Amino acid sequence: MKELSFENMEGIVGGLSAADYTIACTKSYYADYGWWSVSLAIASFVDPGIGITVIAACALSSLAQ
Repeated sequence: MKELSFENMEGIVGGLSAADYTIACTKSYYADYGWWSVSLAIASFVDPGIGITVIAACALSSLAQ
C-alpha cells in the first residue's frame, strides 16, 4: 500500500502550500503592479515595516485559500 504524505495531498488538491502562496503573493505585489510596485519597493527600503506588513498580509490571506 502506498503511503500518503502531506506533499502528495497538496498535489491531489492542486493548491499551493501556505508558504508557497505567501511567496507568490509577495512577489506579485513587488513585481506585477508597475509603478505601484516600484513605489512599494522604495517604501519598503525606507521603512522595513512596510515590507513586513506586505508579507504578513499575504500570509494571512493564504489562510483564506
